[in-house]
Amino acid sequence: TVILPFSSEEPFERWWGKEVLSHDPGACNLSRLNNRANFLWNHDFDVVLGVIERAWTGDDRRNYCEVRWSKEECAQKYWREMVDGILSNVSCAYLIDELVERNDN
Repeated sequence: TVILPFSSEEPFERWWGKEVLSHDPGACNLSRLNNRANFLWNHDFDVVLGVIERAWTGDDRRNYCEVRWSKEECAQKYWREMVDGILSNVSCAYLIDELVERNDN
């Protein structure tokens, strides 16, 4: 298994402005991930790289997941690229349940 960070409170530029995901206690519903969600390549349901064993919010206000990597050759190709430092970022699809608009000018 490998532990990967997949979200933070770092502002991200969207078409409508900067988005900041809250990592306050209880703000992130990680139940789908903690129900052994598939770990996918580029959100593609046809390319399963492994399974998420667990997900949590760390004390550093980032979300992490522990992934069990598949032994299938397709997945192993991406594993080798991650180990070699070619692939370095993880993305997580999410739904927004609550939106708070701020103007910090």
